[in-house]
Amino acid sequence: MFGEKPAFYLKVGRKWQPISSKDYTATIDILSLGLLTLGIKKGENIATIFTYNCPQWNFIDMALAKIGAVHVPVYPSISDSDYLYILNQAKVRYVIASDQVLYNKLTRLQKEIPTLEKVITIENLPNVDSYDELIQLGFGASTEIQNLLDERVLSNKPDDIVTIIYTSGSTGIPKGAMLTHTNLVTNMYAAAAIQPLGKGNRVMSFLPLCHVYERTANYQFQFKGATIYYCENLKSLTTNMREVKPHGITVVPRLLEKVIKFVMVNTRKGNFMVRMVVRWAIRFGFKFKPYRKNRSLWYRVRYKLADLLVFRMVRASFGGRLRYIGCGGAPMDEKVERFFWAAKMPVFQGYGLSECSPLVALNYPGKGNYWIGTVGPVIEDVEVKIAHDGEILCKGPNVMQGYFKMDELTNKTIVDGWLHTGDIGKLVRNKYLKITGRKKQMFKTSYGKYIVPQAIESKFVGSDIIDYLVVIGEGKHCAAAIISPNFPNLRKNFDKQNKLSNSKLIETAAVKSAIKKEIDTVNKTLGKTERIQKHLIVPDVWSAETGELSPTLKIKRNLIQKKYKRQIHLLYRLDSI
Repeated sequence: MFGEKPAFYLKVGRKWQPISSKDYTATIDILSLGLLTLGIKKGENIATIFTYNCPQWNFIDMALAKIGAVHVPVYPSISDSDYLYILNQAKVRYVIASDQVLYNKLTRLQKEIPTLEKVITIENLPNVDSYDELIQLGFGASTEIQNLLDERVLSNKPDDIVTIIYTSGSTGIPKGAMLTHTNLVTNMYAAAAIQPLGKGNRVMSFLPLCHVYERTANYQFQFKGATIYYCENLKSLTTNMREVKPHGITVVPRLLEKVIKFVMVNTRKGNFMVRMVVRWAIRFGFKFKPYRKNRSLWYRVRYKLADLLVFRMVRASFGGRLRYIGCGGAPMDEKVERFFWAAKMPVFQGYGLSECSPLVALNYPGKGNYWIGTVGPVIEDVEVKIAHDGEILCKGPNVMQGYFKMDELTNKTIVDGWLHTGDIGKLVRNKYLKITGRKKQMFKTSYGKYIVPQAIESKFVGSDIIDYLVVIGEGKHCAAAIISPNFPNLRKNFDKQNKLSNSKLIETAAVKSAIKKEIDTVNKTLGKTERIQKHLIVPDVWSAETGELSPTLKIKRNLIQKKYKRQIHLLYRLDSI
């Protein structure tokens, strides 16, 4: 549809190399023939595992859909046991992996995956089947294979399963959400209709394409003709943003939080007056109201000062032309959202889940279409209702067919066509959906008082010395917190010579006092039963690689409480009120 217009850009060496829409379409056709030459059957599950985003992921995704196979995208950072569970449950025959590291891991596990015949790599490795060879198979495809492709295309039906997205299960066992062509396409159309970027716009992509959130955002941009630039890696994000100067980006809240913390930490290098003024500017941004008009002269003067000191610098770090930030995947603090609106980079927060393909609600540009602190209006063709216990229920063409080989769980999750999300929420102004917590994460203290951990945890996102904080206290007499500090920032303030280990650093009186001060400040904003009355500072840096975070940087509460079970026991036993 867009001919020679670039669909994607990928950085090769120091240059951004374009791939036109015409070449994109042609590559899908050739790759489809190559995959059919391998003997892939209709409905067969084929996995992809990539450590980085690249156009080849899109080519494979579309080619698998074209030949009627089922795409099973898998995160690269999951445990060996999760790899074995997913690839065995899905009876995967082929895995297409990005690089040598993944190839080594998969071939090591291959003897425990009976159905796995071959691992194909994007990178050309010695004596390894490669993506380029698949393309060559396509070019050499017989007339019989070409006829088979035509048959497959005609045989594909809207309700055929096109992908299985594996998500973390409450029991620790991954569960595969089965999504059809109808699920993905209707959701993409509804989102694309209210998403403002299209032909002539540039978008930076860095979130993993294996996550349905980034995947369907990618579909929207392709459909509307925006050009997608694939970030080299997370470390190169700022550099790539300045090179490309994108108009749009999709993020998780954690990235935006880190930007604000970075500004706060860097102000420590200036004199006292500079630090105070910059911190004032950040607080000013935290209170920004984008709907407020007819501002006074005094307000405009203060805004101009904050813009010169902070907002302009933040805009420049994103390339200077960003006008759309799509945000989802985890809860976001309202202050962070307001700050970016103040910096003239509006954040449009949305809500969804893999089981809903994924979008349910989304803020979008235009008067009356967004409200700070909410995830926006429910999108077209999707229904939402709030159950008596506050749980959000969804119905529509975006709702999955069920969990793969988990009929009992499917029947518990989808009742009378309504998908039970497990999220707690409410409608603001009878229009905007607001997420207030997770049904299973809300807990009750021994005094019978309910506590919503996320509401408390979100208040610490502005801290420059606390990286992650998890509120606990199920069945206990008070709420407590497990804290993973921001060690680089702690060292800048309390260990500039880098002489102390993490374990010794968190035991120093200065660090303990600084973290206690942060907790006391937040406690002043909480009700008596919500206040954090005990805390445990741990020496560990939490990440997806070490297991405490999901690939989309959500905290794995059950794992963290299990990991620190002994310390939590001592915390409550020895530190009585």
